[in-house]
Amino acid sequence: MDKKKLNPLARFRGFIQAGATLLTNIHLPNFAKGTLYQGSGKYVCVPGLNCYSCPGAAGACPVGAFQAVVGSSKFRFSYYITGILILFGVLLGRFICGFLCPFGWFQELLHKIPSPKFSTKKLKPLRYLKYAVLLVMVVLLPLLAVNELGMGDPFFCKYLCPQGVLEGAKAVADKLTAAGLRVKFDDRDNVTPGWKFNEWEMKGVPVRIEIGPRDIENGVVTVVRRDTLEKFTMPIQGIGENLVKLMADIHQTMYDMALEHRKAHTTHAENFGDFMDGVKKGFVKAPWCADPDCEMEIKCVTGASTRCKPMDEDTTVKPGCKCVFCNREAKTMMYFARAY
Repeated sequence: MDKKKLNPLARFRGFIQAGATLLTNIHLPNFAKGTLYQGSGKYVCVPGLNCYSCPGAAGACPVGAFQAVVGSSKFRFSYYITGILILFGVLLGRFICGFLCPFGWFQELLHKIPSPKFSTKKLKPLRYLKYAVLLVMVVLLPLLAVNELGMGDPFFCKYLCPQGVLEGAKAVADKLTAAGLRVKFDDRDNVTPGWKFNEWEMKGVPVRIEIGPRDIENGVVTVVRRDTLEKFTMPIQGIGENLVKLMADIHQTMYDMALEHRKAHTTHAENFGDFMDGVKKGFVKAPWCADPDCEMEIKCVTGASTRCKPMDEDTTVKPGCKCVFCNREAKTMMYFARAY
């Protein structure tokens, strides 16, 4: 189509979309800070999908706000939000999707990427799916699927609309990376959260951070320590510095636990009977003649062999001290243990 014959408004559509996205997400520095704008502007619903949890959001998403009211334990209907939706629909109609909604703009930008395009003629019956999604995810589930406090989750935001959570979580990940920590941003949508938790715990990741819409709204994240299985919230503000301290604490805790375990499983033996009892528990510190042939005999009889000779310990033996196995003159103290 000749661009000269286009409606003047349509000719500048891309600029209008970009401007609308910028105006409704004007707090750009928050992406670097990992914080949310929580001023009076959040009481105003903007046209189009624009997640409250997005760091740059200047207003509230009408769909998210509607779910928050429906899922509340105190309220079941909001005349304000419903009125806003009706007003936008009557005055602007599809103009919102084509010119004002950030999602619409992002979809068009993605569509312009050179790639094979598929016909949507056979998918026309799916146009009615949006009404089912609206009814079930936005109204019925937040209204009926409630917890013990009578509150329902924002199911549409939580399970279908990832915009705000992903942007907020990415900002947190960037702050942790800037603090010198290695971060894996797991945004997979083909596995459940429980699967992710189990997978990373099995891989030995020391700290897991969980972020949801309400976490970002409250300016916190949920932190889980693998060493103690402790679960707690941490403010997003200053999270880089706090996580560095937490990692140091985890390192020290694991070291102390390992040291206590070693001490509890290390015994001292002066005779072969005590030596055999100690080998069954773990490490044994015993006088030894330092003869390799004696070590081979010890290994054949007990399954234990020399492990180490600590440099920060006094390994000298008293005059007249005998080797724990061959009973010859001992030359040093040595640690023995079975290898597994």
